[in-house]
Amino acid sequence: MDKIDSRQNCENTKEDAAGHQNWREQTGLNQEIQVQKDAETLFQIYANPSGPPIQKSELFKKPGENLNDEEGERFKRLRIWRETIMSIRRMSHQMMPSNKMIAELAQKNPKTLEELKEMNLFSEWKVTHYGPSILAALENVPYESNIKGLIPINKKFE
Repeated sequence: MDKIDSRQNCENTKEDAAGHQNWREQTGLNQEIQVQKDAETLFQIYANPSGPPIQKSELFKKPGENLNDEEGERFKRLRIWRETIMSIRRMSHQMMPSNKMIAELAQKNPKTLEELKEMNLFSEWKVTHYGPSILAALENVPYESNIKGLIPINKKFE
């Protein structure tokens, strides 16, 4: 009985393959699709690259290096904002936005709390408590009054 089932499965597989081939011909997708490249193909690509080469400097850029002057200034202000919050709350840098997140903020330059929320960089709590001071730092206006209510964390993380 197993032999009959396996032959039947084999026939079904052939029919499926033929049907798939017909579908590919009808839709114009009758070109060879190669999912994995073998070593010889990779060697040929390496020996004869197409397109412009990738510069090493592009691969290892630090967050904030590709910002224009205005974005760079916002990036610096946000880094100062982050240090201020860390000092007031006595918290470690792991709990604060990374340089990558700060660079994205500097580029997008949100103007409202709603725009900040739509960026999906911060939790609802952080948007509510840090958002006004972030927006103030982006606009280069004093934000100290926005952070007076922040409570220090009891234990400083090492």
